[in-house]
Amino acid sequence: MSIPPFSPEQLEAVSSSARQEIMEALAAYGSQSVSGLATITGRRPKGLYFHLKALEAVELIHVVDVRRTQRRPEAVYSVRQPRMRVDIENQDPDYRLTADKTIETSLRQTLRQFQKYTQAVRENRAVPGLSGVARVSARLSPEAVDEVRKRMLDLIAFVKEQGRPDQGQHNVVTMAILPMVDREP
Repeated sequence: MSIPPFSPEQLEAVSSSARQEIMEALAAYGSQSVSGLATITGRRPKGLYFHLKALEAVELIHVVDVRRTQRRPEAVYSVRQPRMRVDIENQDPDYRLTADKTIETSLRQTLRQFQKYTQAVRENRAVPGLSGVARVSARLSPEAVDEVRKRMLDLIAFVKEQGRPDQGQHNVVTMAILPMVDREP
């Protein structure tokens, strides 16, 4: 089953690192209240409401339940589409700019998380060797690029199938295939 690409409005909404964190938390841990999201993301609950409303407005998340608490009712949010998909065929310049900004935000988050992990290893707060990083470059035919994309989708499906909101270490997988534009042919 193919998932639809994000609309320009949805891409703009997730160009924020806070909103990407919220989406990742809901995808990894399942439905959450604001207090649950605050615990997972390390952000203040009051700061999350603005981002939740923005994600809800573009239909990336929705309220699935309202829990009664001692103070007041608390909404429980769920992600509608657990992963971002960019329409790589869309040549609209505004869409491309927004997509580039959103992907750049995602890559910066990956770098920050990698830096946090390596710092934790140096401080003996995390087990070394649990991360895997690879970078390879090669001249590929269009058919080979298509095959790499298919295998990336297979890996994403595998990770999604293996993910359990109630157990295991929370991990992130970031993949990209990009043409090397600064190299001579």
